[in-house]
Amino acid sequence: MYREILVLHEHRRLWLETREILEGNPDLPASVWWDWMSDVYSYSQAIAVRRQVDADDRSAGLLRLLIEVEPASGTLTRDWWLSHFDGVPAPAIVDAERRWDDHFETDRLEPDTVTADISDLRIVSEKVKHFVDRGVAHSDRRALKPDELPTLKDVHESIDVVGRVYQRYAMLLTQGIPSLSPVIPEDWKAIFRVPWLRSG
Repeated sequence: MYREILVLHEHRRLWLETREILEGNPDLPASVWWDWMSDVYSYSQAIAVRRQVDADDRSAGLLRLLIEVEPASGTLTRDWWLSHFDGVPAPAIVDAERRWDDHFETDRLEPDTVTADISDLRIVSEKVKHFVDRGVAHSDRRALKPDELPTLKDVHESIDVVGRVYQRYAMLLTQGIPSLSPVIPEDWKAIFRVPWLRSG
């Protein structure tokens, strides 16, 4: 799950930085390429969001994880969580206590917190999931109405909520907060500094 959610953020970063390159070069001609590039990005990101917010019991995404955590939420306490840090230096204990307090308001994972996170995931991704279900994964006989179509802003807001909720429960269940700021080691923009066509 971490890899999938990290890739969501990585692809968004690549998209946004590529858009900056394009917007900074007014000499680029009109081309169907831009439509294709936009479609590939928006469809693949929408599908990846849907994968995390599918409630089907055969799914292994983020929403399904929360649905399974919800019934046991009251048993996941601050003391239980801090017990994973027994024997570590005092500064690490202080940091762990701060991390718990940053993510949870009481001494246990309240059922209402999980319920609210489930609701947030469902609400923010509703248009995106509906679009993928009826307009991407299947050719639905019921045409999507204009107000049912998600914008790229809807997709990006879904990514933000998926990331925030994932980090909360990754911290709870693994005692770490995985970074969702992708590090791309190579100079990926180098491909834009050389001509792509050698002739004609």
